[in-house]
Amino acid sequence: MMEMQKQHFWYNPDAQKAGFIPTGCKAGQLLFLSAQMPVDLETGELIRYPWELPPEGNDRIVTGWEFFDARHGPIRAQTWMLYNNLSKILAQQGSSLKDIVRQRIYLRDVADTGAMEDIILSFFPEDKPATMILGVANHGVSSDIRIQVEIIALIPQANGIRKEAVYIPELASVTTPYPQAVKVGQFLFVSGILGIDPETGLVGTKLKHLGADIKEVQTGHRQTDSTAEAMKVQFWLTNKLLDRIIKSQGGNGLKDILRKNQFFRRGMKEVADRYPLRAKLFKSREESPAITVFGIQNLSPVEEAMIVTDAVAVLPGEFRKEVNVVPDRTVGLYPMWTKAGPFWFVSGELGLNYGKHQAICSFSDLPDTGRFLAQVCFHDGNATAMAQAWRIYQSLDRMMHEAGSDLSKVLQQSIYIRNVQDYLAVERVASLVYQGRIPPTTLVPVNDIGPYETLRMEIETISLAT
Repeated sequence: MMEMQKQHFWYNPDAQKAGFIPTGCKAGQLLFLSAQMPVDLETGELIRYPWELPPEGNDRIVTGWEFFDARHGPIRAQTWMLYNNLSKILAQQGSSLKDIVRQRIYLRDVADTGAMEDIILSFFPEDKPATMILGVANHGVSSDIRIQVEIIALIPQANGIRKEAVYIPELASVTTPYPQAVKVGQFLFVSGILGIDPETGLVGTKLKHLGADIKEVQTGHRQTDSTAEAMKVQFWLTNKLLDRIIKSQGGNGLKDILRKNQFFRRGMKEVADRYPLRAKLFKSREESPAITVFGIQNLSPVEEAMIVTDAVAVLPGEFRKEVNVVPDRTVGLYPMWTKAGPFWFVSGELGLNYGKHQAICSFSDLPDTGRFLAQVCFHDGNATAMAQAWRIYQSLDRMMHEAGSDLSKVLQQSIYIRNVQDYLAVERVASLVYQGRIPPTTLVPVNDIGPYETLRMEIETISLAT
């Protein structure tokens, strides 16, 4: 796996000629796909209802119960179309649905989870991928798109690395029906974790639910409302569960995590209460993972859930975790990026002037040639979004050049954005910095980003290290 080349692919080759973002990217045995939408791959038309499916899909979706089909038909139809598409896309690259390592499922309405899973699980009769299911901000990518899915998949090869699902019986209540994690070589992809007490199977909401750990969390604890208390309890439980899952596979626990994503139901200011707890779990930034954190009100179908977390870790072996800490460009207590073997995992980058601790709000706030963007374009209300995107990509570019790499090595990027209408402005900037070769991309609408109200977006990447 150490020597590998990045190769973009488009399921329909004409999409490349039309300038579309790649369907995915191949690196060694791994495939990194852009978020997939429920469209007909032949026509490009969005599927909205069961009767728009091909006959084999319509037969699977329609139950004949009028009320059920009216209520759940759209999400069931879109889910079937999306996974039917994925089976074709993966087959073209020598992979298949059973080779999906990790999937992130983003729903416009988390109330659709049950109907959606009924269809998904029919595509995975045996081992499932590591899975996170998450709501997006209600404005969504489109009111007609109820689901999008981002995946990483394996291309099986003789004598190559293999996929292994990790099921820990005593933690079954935490992720069922999905595995707690999926192992590929030294890399461990952990499913979306809620702050569940595995002994009771219930989401923790009170300090008393922590048992022996209550003393750890009570140290320095100040009186807060019941929701903030639940956030602290669940923050502790999710991290302890991650630690337990990694150690079950021979790892060292939390210090092995390369990237962690945390999604909170409440705003980012309230999330700051977790910092004293975090200092107990991670003794230094050198032990910490790259991290991306957001607020999403429409978070989970579990009403009590305040936090959803997923992670990627590296297990002991040839590859070792390396950490890059850049004090003047790091927010909070997290490293800028982590590396293991051929992959970099970059923390979510913000459109900030780190020296002044201020959000970039206009082209004139940019300290580099980005200020000249004001002279060539874009009097369309998106100047702030463009300026922040430019700052983010220039930060990523400088960081990668300092490490002997460049943006051409990005395998997959996720753009977490407050207002999806800003995306066209972001895409203009991305096209400039990527020189027209934007990598596989996922766009996730969120409610709250970073410590400043004026922040529009956060961008994270996975890249080849060399």
